[in-house]
Amino acid sequence: MILIASSRESVRRHYREALKGAEQILETTDLESLAQVLEHLQSTIVFVDAAMDGVGDFRRLRSLCVQHRQIAFALVGCDKTLKAELDCLRAGVRGVVAVDCPPEMLRKAVAKISHRELWFSRKALASFLEELGFLRSSQPSSEVSVQSLSDRELQVVRLTITGASNKEIGASLGITERTVKAHISHIFNKLGLRQRTELFLLEERLLSNALVRQVPEEPGGELPRQLI
Repeated sequence: MILIASSRESVRRHYREALKGAEQILETTDLESLAQVLEHLQSTIVFVDAAMDGVGDFRRLRSLCVQHRQIAFALVGCDKTLKAELDCLRAGVRGVVAVDCPPEMLRKAVAKISHRELWFSRKALASFLEELGFLRSSQPSSEVSVQSLSDRELQVVRLTITGASNKEIGASLGITERTVKAHISHIFNKLGLRQRTELFLLEERLLSNALVRQVPEEPGGELPRQLI
């Protein structure tokens, strides 16, 4: 199944016609309706238009990737720069495609992404692998550093990897922004990290650890609405 999320009829029409007969196709026109539809889907490829409101800063897209791990997201109309592709990879996006991607190329992208492969330029993939290699070589091989995190620190981690700012994390947990900064500093020291990007790349290990330890929900039991 393919889901096309775009506020532009021309984009939806192009993708609909390019994939006609190959896949069952659904459409949505904004992030709010996309989030609702995703609650009822499994193993779907979602093409998200980069020009749609709320997609540009990657936080909402990052949040969707984290919440719906069974879904493969691809960004349509992403800037053709190395930085933009790396931002997509760090957000958990599986591929980037042009707005006017030729039908044959689009079908190839769908085939690759559906088999859990990535659809990016070789340069972007090489840079991302170098980044991952650095992280792996700089991190301890055991889970000791992750286990050293407190419940509160794991709550901060869980919010941080959705793309939430320190202010938003503080509001969700009922603590000051200064306290959030202190927690993040302690987390970085314990894990041997230097920046938020590195935390994103460790998300699977960190989240699985949080689930095992059954970290208490944040006050209110849910993320701020702008992060969902």
